[in-house]
Amino acid sequence: ATNGMTNTKTDQLIGTTFVPPQWNNTDEWIENEDYCSWYGITCFLDVATDADRLIQINDQEIIEIQLSENILYGTWPNEVGLLGEKLVTIDLYDNFYHTAEDYGWLEDMKALKYFYFGSTSWDAEGIPSELNSLIALEQFDCSYTYWSEGPISKDSFSDLIFLEYVDMGDNIYHYDENRPNLEAFSSDWLPNLIRLYLDNVRFVEDGSREDVVFGMDFLSSMTNVIEAWFDFTKFSG
Repeated sequence: ATNGMTNTKTDQLIGTTFVPPQWNNTDEWIENEDYCSWYGITCFLDVATDADRLIQINDQEIIEIQLSENILYGTWPNEVGLLGEKLVTIDLYDNFYHTAEDYGWLEDMKALKYFYFGSTSWDAEGIPSELNSLIALEQFDCSYTYWSEGPISKDSFSDLIFLEYVDMGDNIYHYDENRPNLEAFSSDWLPNLIRLYLDNVRFVEDGSREDVVFGMDFLSSMTNVIEAWFDFTKFSG
């Protein structure tokens, strides 16, 4: 567990009045050998049949990690990749002092469908290429994080054919004048994408802090999207 552990974000606050808080809820963590009883850890799916649920409980495989709004800090452990064949959900939403910088573990997450870490301090230059390893991914939220100030690469979304929901709002991304912008979200590339949230996003040129404004021609390629939010994001035309 990362309870009580510092990271690069909390280290920046050394010398200030900031006191790292404890987790909101640590029920059963570490003190109980049955990790399936730990707060936020699930070893069975609610949607499973009784028979399937019994099998899951007997297997003691972690299927969901749901620790949103729990004041996590420290750094995300790469060892989570060991759960990759069974883990379906990672929900860390709104844990601002929690960070991650190495994403090699994503290459092992072949069962992950729901991946939420909006409003954390996870750090990357734009959207890292390892994201495309999540071949079962259906919902993704990296809004208001440090997955920012880098490109939205089309290749980062390759093979994510089941992806339905994307929230990348409140971030900054690099504009590339040599490639169609936001082509990663075309229905040809993401055939099941139906909800896209890019509200309050800034686009800048690499090495610049000045906003780049471009047209919304990209919308014509999103033929399957039924809801898209771009509130406070600047476009022309």
